[in-house]
Amino acid sequence: MILKLTKYTNVPGTFEVEWFTREVIHATGTEGEEGYQPESIKDTTVRVTAYSGDQVALFRADVDQYGGEIDEALLAEIQTEWVPPPPTPVAVPQSVTRFKAKAALLTAGLLDAVESLMGNENTPALVRLAWKEALEFERNSPTVAAMAAALNLSGNQLDDLFIAAAQIEA
Repeated sequence: MILKLTKYTNVPGTFEVEWFTREVIHATGTEGEEGYQPESIKDTTVRVTAYSGDQVALFRADVDQYGGEIDEALLAEIQTEWVPPPPTPVAVPQSVTRFKAKAALLTAGLLDAVESLMGNENTPALVRLAWKEALEFERNSPTVAAMAAALNLSGNQLDDLFIAAAQIEA
């Protein structure tokens, strides 16, 4: 099987690979006479696949399966051009259940600090009551803001806790 690797110029770090077979069709007849057919080559495409620079392992697995010689210099050039797309931002949930909030705090190593804070009589009674009784915690609630401030958590750290909590499976 023959392998043809083509670098896309319109999308840096991407390439197309074509696997094909080549058949030599021998000349028929005598040159100069009627019905003479010169020798020719017939290529038959077996597979065409496009890859991005982060799919080189998949490409190599396909080469193992379908065969062909890899142009390592061209492949290295393609890989250096590959720029991964920016990560998709994760939405911060506006509320999480009590269990998920506590599980995220436990995972982050903050649950004991919150429990200690909630056991302190200097913590406002309404905050302690919310911690004890709330079924859900709202990201923008004054109670959550007070807890975050007491734990010296930035807004981004609090967002990360809410995102982590939302991903916890009970």
